[in-house]
Amino acid sequence: MSAKKIMLSILVIASLAFLTLALPSTSIRLGEVNKTLYKLVIEYTEARRVQADLANMPSVLAGTLYQIDVKDGNTIIAHNFKPIDRAVEIYDVTAPLSPQISLNSVRAVLLAKPDLLQMTYQASDTKVTFIIDQTPIRNIVRGYMPMIFATVVTLLSTLGIILYFVLRRFYVAPLNTLTSTLTAFANDPTTARPTSKALHINKEFRAAAKALDDMQRNTISEMRQRDRLADIGEAVAKINHDIRNVLSSATLVADALLHSQDKQVSRTAPHVVRSLEQAVDLCQSMMDYLVAVPDPQLSTFSMHDIANELADATKMQITYSGPAKIHADRKMMQRIFLNLARNSANGGATKLHIDIWRAGHLGIIDISDNGHGIPKQRWDGLFQAFKSHGRGGTGLGLAITQDLVAAQAGM
Repeated sequence: MSAKKIMLSILVIASLAFLTLALPSTSIRLGEVNKTLYKLVIEYTEARRVQADLANMPSVLAGTLYQIDVKDGNTIIAHNFKPIDRAVEIYDVTAPLSPQISLNSVRAVLLAKPDLLQMTYQASDTKVTFIIDQTPIRNIVRGYMPMIFATVVTLLSTLGIILYFVLRRFYVAPLNTLTSTLTAFANDPTTARPTSKALHINKEFRAAAKALDDMQRNTISEMRQRDRLADIGEAVAKINHDIRNVLSSATLVADALLHSQDKQVSRTAPHVVRSLEQAVDLCQSMMDYLVAVPDPQLSTFSMHDIANELADATKMQITYSGPAKIHADRKMMQRIFLNLARNSANGGATKLHIDIWRAGHLGIIDISDNGHGIPKQRWDGLFQAFKSHGRGGTGLGLAITQDLVAAQAGM
């Protein structure tokens, strides 16, 4: 257990001890003080009525009454029965209960050192003040402490047991059921588990049960759809492989046609070659899109080399500004820039500028060209696969580019 938990436990125990002992004992003590004052008033009134010597009052003879001060109008008469050699606590019955009085009462109950108590009684124009030893009052209160403690402990234990079963019934049991259902579904996400009736015990768990049912249904549906797409992708990959072989053979034949002596054949051969090259690119793009993107292999490479390679591959004028070297996956970055450059070329661009700069902890890549751009109404679905607005495009270039960027934690 950590030191913080130990200190918190001690604080809770100390608070409970204070509440179970100090506060009830304080209430009893104040009641005993009022009862003692009532007895002293009766004694004093009876002694004055028969004109007896106040020193013979039972409380004086018992050694608990130290002094009586009587104020009648402007006249004050003091009756000293014992010398006052200790601190005196002042308690005014007529005064409203205040935090200071409560604190003094707690201190009087808990401290072992005996002290004196001053109590005031007001009757018409006469004000009588008694100073007594409050040891008997404290002993009475301390006699109640074991009973108070046993009562409060019994009450707290009963409440704790009730709270335990309530929490177990309405929260722990449904939570365990929810956890076991989630664990079972996580181990085998192909089979949905029905939610237990224990989750319908309150609206929070009913909402959790509904969300769990929806999650299982959607997950299974997505997995089935994924399996179907995987089967389709595998079939397409096999077909692509065969088509690429056929197209490669056709390309070799078309290359031979370029050197034909027949003028009509030599004029139509370039169109055939371009069509075959587009078909090969389409097959390669399909393969790239269907294959999962591998984990990036980070390295430090020169961006100027990338710019030169782009210029050779696209025959465009490529310019670059930014750091001479960057740290990323070189093959992925080269494919990203190449796909974007080809898109620019398809849009009529002849010049492409790449600018890399830093914004805080982010690296920003800006790419601009001199093409006619993409109309705003075509921005939606720009990165969706097989959705191309360009002539002869496959609609896979930007989709693959987005996957490559996301693989390197970009956006």
